[in-house]
Amino acid sequence: MDVTELREKVDISNWLNYNPWIVQYSKYLPNVITASVKIVDVYYQISNARVSIDYMNVDNYGQLIGKDDYLHKQFIKSKFLFDSLAYYNYSIDLSWQVLYFYFGDKDYGVLQDKKRYEQLSKECNEQNLRLQLWFHNQKKLSKYVFDFFNDQKTKEIREIYNYLKHRGTFYIDGLGENDEFLPINLNGSRLRMINREEVDLSEWKEKLIQFDVFFYEYFNNLINWIMPKDYTVKSMGIGEQIGLMYRLKSWEQGQQKIQ
Repeated sequence: MDVTELREKVDISNWLNYNPWIVQYSKYLPNVITASVKIVDVYYQISNARVSIDYMNVDNYGQLIGKDDYLHKQFIKSKFLFDSLAYYNYSIDLSWQVLYFYFGDKDYGVLQDKKRYEQLSKECNEQNLRLQLWFHNQKKLSKYVFDFFNDQKTKEIREIYNYLKHRGTFYIDGLGENDEFLPINLNGSRLRMINREEVDLSEWKEKLIQFDVFFYEYFNNLINWIMPKDYTVKSMGIGEQIGLMYRLKSWEQGQQKIQ
């Protein structure tokens, strides 16, 4: 499957509809609003990942490479592969933030204080998310999320990404030497060289496309699991706006008492 077919068969455009505007800010509490913002963040990261994979199929890279030969093409294709790999991993992390915010604070301070919003994003990790879901008695949802995370397809994506992030890089065919032993005679002895694990660009491109399909099913189910069914409806009455004004004023009065 190529990226064009992927976009047709696995359409994520509806995720963009969760971007909150006046209707959503008027009708829903901050926890739902912040979760929806994270849904849109996932949309953009998956879109970035797909674009990077698509760029691996370009025939003429023009000014992006110094010379139109195998070596330079392999280099630029590996760059796009690793870019895509990173974007898919960002998407996994952001999918956790969707849940962390949704089951988090409903206080308007999350919206009014940008630093607080950013701090909550930083706090989202496996331990804190598990605790958040446990506190809200979301056993089935927790199992679903971490079954996906521990699935072999996800683990493989995470492992190669973490290797790049923390340990080094991989060998790509055509980009230098990767001998296992020093190629000289040492009177019958052999000295092992530090060589890199090889990554096949075509093979990993297919793996990323397969993961994209796997992630889509997982994340779409998460959205349907937690988000209000009418969230993307673009109409509202005057009552919703009045309700927002009342809630915000109540929050402001509460803040004044604290100060």
